[in-house]
Amino acid sequence: MISREIISTLRPFLRGLPLTILLVIAAMWAAGKYVSFVTPVYESTARIKLADNEIGPTGSRLYDDMDYFATKNKIAAEIELIKSNVILDKVADHLADNYILYRVGDLHSTELYDQAPIKIYSVINDSDLVEKTFQLSVFQDYYTLTTPDEKNLKAELGRSVTVKNSEFLITRNEELLARRPDLDLDDNYRFVIKSKEKLVNEIRSNLDVMAMDKDVPVLRISYKSQVPQKAHDVVNLVAGCYIRDYEETKFQTADTTVTFLDSQLKQYAEELRNSESNIEDFRNSENIINIRQETETDLRKIADLKKQLSNIRMNLAAIDTLNMYINKGDEHFLSLAPNFEAFNDLLSTELIKKLRAFQAEKKELLTLYTSEHEKIRVIDENVHEIIVYIKESIHNTKVNTKIKKENLEQEIAEAEAVFVGLPTREKTLGGLERENQLNESIFRFLHEKKTEAEIARAAKMSFHRIIDYGEIPRKPNSPNPGLFKALAAFLAFLLGTLLSYIIFNIRFKIGDDSFIQKRTLIPVIKTVPYFKKKLSEQLFFSQWASVLWLNNYFQKGEVLCFTSVHDGRQKEFVLHRIANSLCKMGKKTIVLINRSHPEYESSDRNYAIQFIGDFLSSENVWNLSKLNKYDCVICDPGSLSEDASSLMLLSACQKQIIVMDALKSNASEIDQANELNETLQGLNLEIILNRSAYYPGVVSKEKVVGSAALLARMLFRSASTGIKLIPKIKQAHR
Repeated sequence: MISREIISTLRPFLRGLPLTILLVIAAMWAAGKYVSFVTPVYESTARIKLADNEIGPTGSRLYDDMDYFATKNKIAAEIELIKSNVILDKVADHLADNYILYRVGDLHSTELYDQAPIKIYSVINDSDLVEKTFQLSVFQDYYTLTTPDEKNLKAELGRSVTVKNSEFLITRNEELLARRPDLDLDDNYRFVIKSKEKLVNEIRSNLDVMAMDKDVPVLRISYKSQVPQKAHDVVNLVAGCYIRDYEETKFQTADTTVTFLDSQLKQYAEELRNSESNIEDFRNSENIINIRQETETDLRKIADLKKQLSNIRMNLAAIDTLNMYINKGDEHFLSLAPNFEAFNDLLSTELIKKLRAFQAEKKELLTLYTSEHEKIRVIDENVHEIIVYIKESIHNTKVNTKIKKENLEQEIAEAEAVFVGLPTREKTLGGLERENQLNESIFRFLHEKKTEAEIARAAKMSFHRIIDYGEIPRKPNSPNPGLFKALAAFLAFLLGTLLSYIIFNIRFKIGDDSFIQKRTLIPVIKTVPYFKKKLSEQLFFSQWASVLWLNNYFQKGEVLCFTSVHDGRQKEFVLHRIANSLCKMGKKTIVLINRSHPEYESSDRNYAIQFIGDFLSSENVWNLSKLNKYDCVICDPGSLSEDASSLMLLSACQKQIIVMDALKSNASEIDQANELNETLQGLNLEIILNRSAYYPGVVSKEKVVGSAALLARMLFRSASTGIKLIPKIKQAHR
């Protein structure tokens, strides 16, 4: 089951629901009316795919350096380029007219653009006429031009008028009128001459350029206008001018690059020829063919010569040793054993063999003959001749060896002389060759780039592509009637709900007994509901009067006090019906009052009424002899806030009941009751809440019916007015 707290929370909303519904209906009606008179705005959209070097046609290396637009990291830069004056100035130049023409209707003005039945030609020599509004009225074949300074100039269509130093010519748009003979020419117009700066700013304000996704190089270009054809034309002009600007920039860049490369190629070709001539001259002057090969050959030659020199030096040392050894033992030559490694030729070997043979022969002859014998002397002479020959041979060999040594040393010196200044020659030649290689590499690089630039210049195409052209919109982008009405209904619903809670809190101060029980310890003995029928009211008070009698609220000599804090009318309502119910029960009842009240003088009153002063002495003591004559004595001292004596009367009574009203009373009355209960000792305060849990609607049934009738009359009048205004609206939209 729904809890009491939820019901209490939703009660203001439910009670104010009729008001909320009325507000929602009124808001939707007002929104529909507003939308019908608002000039619609149309939007056309085009999409451009940006080139990407990594994929697609530009993925080749040919355009890497030239096609500098094609990078996916420059999407934001491309967006700013499209919205810049570089592109929008070209768009403004391609627009047909430098003015904006409106047809002036009864409700609003409509821009005509390409549906203008007239054409305006102007030569503006006065800057103060730019961005100023001109009024134009066309009737039959004449027109009246109202200048910004309220001057009227009348002329025939096709004839010019002079405004200050400027000229205006108004003519018929024969081409359009031939296509649309139903188009009205006679009407009121206004036009504004736009400066190029203002026109560019207007285009930029209605232009929206954004990336479809940060990782997808696709741009979305949208343009909003009151004229569908204008939205279509401008968005396609922006996309086309962007592509053409890219192509022109690319061609200019390539053309400039080719021109620059031509001049650089001529310069480096000359430098390359000079470096080659320098190398040739240096090689000729230094007799250089190939330094490395020549150096290796010379080094190998020097090594061989040094090996030969070493051998000759060793042979020469051996000859010197042999010569010295032989010269020391000249007389005993045959008994010596010299080392003949330096003389290992056949002749020397034969001579030594002969010496040995002569020595052996002499030794044999000495056995037969004396040393003086002629044969012995012949042998000695032969041996001596051979020895002399050998010594002379050793001497000659030594001389020849020395000559060879000197020759080798000279050749080595000459060979080593070639290496004098070699590092300098190598350095110089290396620098010349390096300079030549540098010039050659630069020349080759420039030639390659020139070829690429010439290809790029010849390829007059863009790798950016318009993948979706803007179309003529069929439906307006704004206002959206459904969304507008839904928003108006939602806001009206919120407002109605807020007003319901505000009105509920203002109207229903207390509401029910739970509000009182949360703020005081004074018991609530009875809650009186709101009665729609008289019979229910009589039955309720009859039962309650019986309960009061049975619970000893009325005893002989005692007075029951009914009071209130502020408004006493609801107290008198309860008291009057209790007293009547007691009388119907056969109880003799009297009501004591301070002053006369119209409520007590009603025709259905059955009880007696007396003034309190007739039953109360000056010492604030009741006259028991008079009180005992009645079964039930009820005292009404008046409202506590209005009569100061009511507090004294309240203390004089044995039982006190404070009557509060759920609609009229507020929390401050409960606080005053608490304060009264704490201040006055001996009081038996109790509370009765009248009209408890009675929450009437924000508007009554009569008001609802009247409001509905009024709304129906308004709708009928608006529909009639709208039907009458249809021709004027059509005329305004034309």
